Amino acid sequence: MSSSSNAHDVIAPVVSALNVNVSNFVSVKLSWRSNYKIWKAQMLCLIKSQGLFHIIDVECPPGVDVVPQYEELVKGWILGSVSEEVLEDIWLKEVVNEPSSAPQTSDTEGSEIDERGKESQSPVANATTESQDSDGKINSNSPTESTKDDGKKEETPTARALWSKLDSIFTPPPISDKDSFRFILRTKSVRDIPELGKTERITSEMLYRLYEAAFEGCWWKAKSILKIHKGAATKAVTENGNTILHVAVEMGHNYFVEKLLEFLKDGEDIGTKNNMGQTALHTAAVVGNEYAARILIQKRKELLEVRDFCDRSPFDSAIINKKHLTAYLFKSSPDPENAFFATCGALNTKQYELARRLLEEYTEIYATYDHLILFIIVLAFPTDLGFTESFFSPSFHNVRQKTVERASLLYHTNFWDKCVDDISRVGHIYDNTCCSWLVKISMILLVPIATLYPIYQLICLLIMLLRLPFSMLYFLLWKGLAVTVPLIKNIEKKKNDYKEAKKTLRLICYQMGTKSSVYRRSIIEAVRQGAYEVVDEILYRSPDAIKCTDEEGHNVIQLAIINRSEKVFNLIRHIIEHTESSRLMIDSSKNTLVHLAGRLAPSSVLSRITGAALQLQRELLWFEEVKKLMSPFELIAENICKETPAMVFTREHQDLLMQGEDWMKTTAESSSITAALIVTVVFAAAITVPGGNKDSGTPVFQEEIAFTIFAVPNAFSLFTSMTSLLLFLSILTTRFSERDFLVSLPNRLIFGLFTLFLSTTSMIVTFGAILFLVFCDQRPWMMAPIIGFLCLPISIIVGIKLPLLVDLIKSTYVPIFGKQSYLESCRTNRKNTIFMDMDY
Repeated sequence: MSSSSNAHDVIAPVVSALNVNVSNFVSVKLSWRSNYKIWKAQMLCLIKSQGLFHIIDVECPPGVDVVPQYEELVKGWILGSVSEEVLEDIWLKEVVNEPSSAPQTSDTEGSEIDERGKESQSPVANATTESQDSDGKINSNSPTESTKDDGKKEETPTARALWSKLDSIFTPPPISDKDSFRFILRTKSVRDIPELGKTERITSEMLYRLYEAAFEGCWWKAKSILKIHKGAATKAVTENGNTILHVAVEMGHNYFVEKLLEFLKDGEDIGTKNNMGQTALHTAAVVGNEYAARILIQKRKELLEVRDFCDRSPFDSAIINKKHLTAYLFKSSPDPENAFFATCGALNTKQYELARRLLEEYTEIYATYDHLILFIIVLAFPTDLGFTESFFSPSFHNVRQKTVERASLLYHTNFWDKCVDDISRVGHIYDNTCCSWLVKISMILLVPIATLYPIYQLICLLIMLLRLPFSMLYFLLWKGLAVTVPLIKNIEKKKNDYKEAKKTLRLICYQMGTKSSVYRRSIIEAVRQGAYEVVDEILYRSPDAIKCTDEEGHNVIQLAIINRSEKVFNLIRHIIEHTESSRLMIDSSKNTLVHLAGRLAPSSVLSRITGAALQLQRELLWFEEVKKLMSPFELIAENICKETPAMVFTREHQDLLMQGEDWMKTTAESSSITAALIVTVVFAAAITVPGGNKDSGTPVFQEEIAFTIFAVPNAFSLFTSMTSLLLFLSILTTRFSERDFLVSLPNRLIFGLFTLFLSTTSMIVTFGAILFLVFCDQRPWMMAPIIGFLCLPISIIVGIKLPLLVDLIKSTYVPIFGKQSYLESCRTNRKNTIFMDMDY
């Protein structure tokens, strides 16, 4: 009876403990010393809650019996909550393979256990000397046994021994006086920490702590370890063999790098390589850390010549990764053979001033690589400021120049003579009685005009002079903000890059000369990229370069139309207008310029435009613009497939037409729903006025100003929303032909969206007036939140629909062809007549 009772007493608690959800108690896995305290506290809560603390208690007196099921259960809890890395480093290597399962420390950890004193060692030592009794119970000091496949028994540690082992490893050693390892509060730097003797071995924990210090840039953490383990500075701390120097350089912690190099006095230590044979200078070249590269080269210049396992020097790594460090590495070890690569690196990273210095110093680059350098600058040529950026960017130089020009016009003495010559010329051309009377009347009217002209110029000059100080103040304010405001700083950088790129382009083209063959690849790519500045400079240096053709036989004019490069087309448009051979040119498929304009634009060009409808509109604009340059006979010419230009356009844009129709319908439908809701709301508000009506039928708040503010915007919202609704309905019922997408449909959508904005704003103002009449009579403070909440829906609808409206207006009303402002700065313009008699 007693034995069965004891068995029941043993089995019942074990079953109860087996049903415990360990994750409810232990939520972390023991990974290292950083989370050991949390893990230990949670594990103790679990063990104590089940009454099993005596199994791991090192202070438990000898002779206390431990049930084997409890022993294995607690050990399973401990091992199940430890990470695989800890099991591999601590359990497999240092526990299982030892002849004794007592938590004897390795050579590295020996000093830590010695510091813990005999009190902490004796329980652990006792844990390995216990034996098993005749009842099958395990004494607290006896190790458990496991049987191998060959029948031999292998000792494994008890739960108490395992617990003691983990505690000895992960608990920091106490600070003792004999070690002189004290962090005194009055210590102001790690320099005051006394240096200890070297320990026997560097552990993975120390390397991990060094990695964390290098990754975070905490030099004081790293130094506290390096003063004890100096050799750890050259040990690998990552899987790819990077040292802490590699890590600090990669993360950009230059202060850490500087202090570490001061610590590493041996040049060989600085040149430590990782698994790929790369030094820290290779890492600096890859990530572009120029400051780290400078101090590394100053410390050991031989690093420039070190090559990795792929036979790459730091200079090669910088070129491959297109970092601005390329030019600096070249200057540190100048080699004429690398001058071309250094120049390419400077151009790729937009260091145009440095590229010009290299080109001027190493002129032999042009002998072999001139066309390649020009091609690289074409690929990376920056764009000029956009409309919005140019509007806000100060133009003090332009204002000053216009003021000087206006002042010179005030003293212009040829105005009278010029007007007389023009009128006389008209009289000679149309020599008849009516024209002679017209000339006489013009001469009479010219007297007061010539008298008022100086007054007009004087007024304009005074306005420019008043504008000049404000422009100067704005210019100074802009330059000041460019230092701190990132947006303005980026605009200034973009403007400066554009100017420097043009200077570099002129230098390269000047050195290349006038031979058109060297420009072939560059000018073709410039046309494809739309870099009209490059095309302008090349044609200025070599007018024959316009004859250069690509693999399909298309020249510059044809490529400008195929790739929809409107700026290049505007630049060379006068060539097409004044040379008949340019208008009559055909390709191998007998396609004229209009046939090429009828092709579908490349997808990269179409993706710049919002919506399929606006894409089709832009295609129609191109087709119509090229048609203006052709004669009626050329518009019906057939290509090799017996297709006219109109037939080519219809075939190529069939899918785009369907997509544009769907896009236009979807936009109109979504907007018409909003307009219909507004009509319903404002109409209901008009017939149910706030406050009700008097017996006579007039509104109660008729005399209030707020009622007028309610009535007028309400009526305006009703009319504009109805107009918007009708415009959107007209879009839905149109036939959607190709010509409709040019002007008709965009105009309807523009006015529909504009009236929708107005109706929405008016409706919200009406609602605000109603709230004021009803609630704000005695509470004027409510005006502020009402106005704030009214601005919310207005800002939302403007943010959603305004970009679309702006794109529609720009695409429909802002011309992209003809005379443009950027053509004024071009060197190849309509004043040049060198292309007039060219044959193609």
